Amino acid sequence: MHTLHYIAVEANDKQEAFDKVVVSLQPNEDGYRLADWSDWHVVGGGRWSTNAQKSKDFMDGYRDDSTDVISYAENKEKFKEVTKDILKFRSQNMNRNITEIKTDKFISQMVDYASEGGRGAWNVDNLMNVYSIKQAAEMLMGSWTCDSGFYDLQENVSEFEYLDERLDKPEQASLQYLVPVDFHF
Repeated sequence: MHTLHYIAVEANDKQEAFDKVVVSLQPNEDGYRLADWSDWHVVGGGRWSTNAQKSKDFMDGYRDDSTDVISYAENKEKFKEVTKDILKFRSQNMNRNITEIKTDKFISQMVDYASEGGRGAWNVDNLMNVYSIKQAAEMLMGSWTCDSGFYDLQENVSEFEYLDERLDKPEQASLQYLVPVDFHF
């Protein structure tokens, strides 16, 4: 599956913002990856990028491209629209989890697990319920997941609090960028 995320970064220009995201998403020397929930990505929006949408070349959706980096200083309305859409995306994901989670079933699974001495009865129905609970819990904890839609590279969090603080300071606001990334998971 693919998901579009925006990474907030502070930079002097669009290219620097783009480059910071490209570098940050590369594995370090120990193999650690910032977006460990994803197996690969395309910086610039991939299949959602302007160039991929206009192109007849299928591969344009698989090339890193800085075209769609959004500058707060250059386009406040677009910047705010994207952050509003991300919050809507998060809300929709949480609402999906609310409808899919069966708390009684989860409690029964925990009781069974404990009473069986730490051995669980694996089946797909149980797994999907636990997965929805895991996704909801990670979102509530502020973890960066496939359902977050956003990551603040400056503060290494998936919440908007610090970006909002930077946007309230005119000298910092002019340095804020959103870099779209097409993540596969």
